Amino acid sequence: MSRVAEVLVPARDEEAVLGACLESVGRAGRRLAQERPDVRLEVVVVLDACLDGSAAVAGRYPVTVLGCAAGRVGAARRRGVEAGLDGAVTRGLPAAAVWVANTDADSEVPDHWLTAQLLLAEAGHDLVVG
Repeated sequence: MSRVAEVLVPARDEEAVLGACLESVGRAGRRLAQERPDVRLEVVVVLDACLDGSAAVAGRYPVTVLGCAAGRVGAARRRGVEAGLDGAVTRGLPAAAVWVANTDADSEVPDHWLTAQLLLAEAGHDLVVG
């Protein structure tokens, strides 16, 4: 494995839409696995001060679920990125081998989302927005 793609999904009371988001990330992950078997995919859902059933929804998917009580999306993103980078370093990978993709829990990503981002990363881009 040469690279890890971490998909970070911060969520705050997103029970109604989180499943569709994670389904779309799953489709993008399956395409990534077909096209780039050298890349390991990790999906991290950070539940930020959730009071609804978001945890139950996330629990139905092959994701890592983290919690925080910050009530701020930036803090939830930071928690997820730190966990992903720490995990990669623990497995002996340099932090530079981790590509962090971030999407909101109320969004659905296209199937090519991860493969396109990795192509850009490998072309030297450090950040993709949009």
